[in-house]
Amino acid sequence: WQKHLQSHFYPREDRDVLTWDAVVGKTLYQSPTSNDRRLSRGTPPVWKTAMDTNILQAMETVNLDYQRRYRTRCGYNSIHHGYQRVDIMRGPEYLLDLLVVCRHKSKRKVRMMLGRKSLYLHQAYTGVELQEQSSRQMALDNGSLDPDMEPTAKETVHIILPLRGRLSSFERFMANYEAVCLETQSDVQLLIVLFTSTKEESRGILDVLDDYKAKYPFSVIKVITMTGSFSRGIGLKVGASQFGNTSLLFFCDVDVIFTKHFIDRCRANTVLGRQVYFPVMFSQYD
Repeated sequence: WQKHLQSHFYPREDRDVLTWDAVVGKTLYQSPTSNDRRLSRGTPPVWKTAMDTNILQAMETVNLDYQRRYRTRCGYNSIHHGYQRVDIMRGPEYLLDLLVVCRHKSKRKVRMMLGRKSLYLHQAYTGVELQEQSSRQMALDNGSLDPDMEPTAKETVHIILPLRGRLSSFERFMANYEAVCLETQSDVQLLIVLFTSTKEESRGILDVLDDYKAKYPFSVIKVITMTGSFSRGIGLKVGASQFGNTSLLFFCDVDVIFTKHFIDRCRANTVLGRQVYFPVMFSQYD
């Protein structure tokens, strides 16, 4: 058992220790740190079903060895005692002492023998499955949204980008914007709130925009020039003031790399007058 119980998790404090719950017969004894204040109770049906399922699967493996070595099979009778816990990183674990019935056949008669079998069971998690449902559909399901309200699936997404300097980062942003929105002719428009810095950087940014406008004449790319120190909040406020109250706005940053699926989620997960879409961004490092 010890080699199976080795884990890559090392608790730093007493409260981080993964405690075991004891199972004796049909009674469950929980550790004092458990959320349930009852230290003993009957084994919950869900736990019993999970343990029985794992035990039956394990006994099939045990019987393969028994048939090869002893030409007999053992049947699971009941749990004499055992322990169980849930490792959030690895899955449920069980240490079980089982009562088993073995059927031994000799030349003249068949004998039924009662024995005990110790098992260590680890129920691994399955692969990660992602099931995504739009907020509009969820709102329709729970009755908080009028079904006659028009969906935002085909609305134009207006990207508002406050910017000051950072020409190389802006060139990377525009390359991503070209691949996601311009080349696919997505219904997306870009508004840049440009805080002036040095003349060279500001001119370089405007030159980049002129190149994209010439390459994609159908695109809508606008620039608002502002003076003073850079403020992302002021830039977003000024940009948002250019649109109506029903416009779908995407507050963006020059370092953000997004995909076409993200733009689709912006449309699917916003509900006019009720809900905004606020995903948590993360950084990627080389």
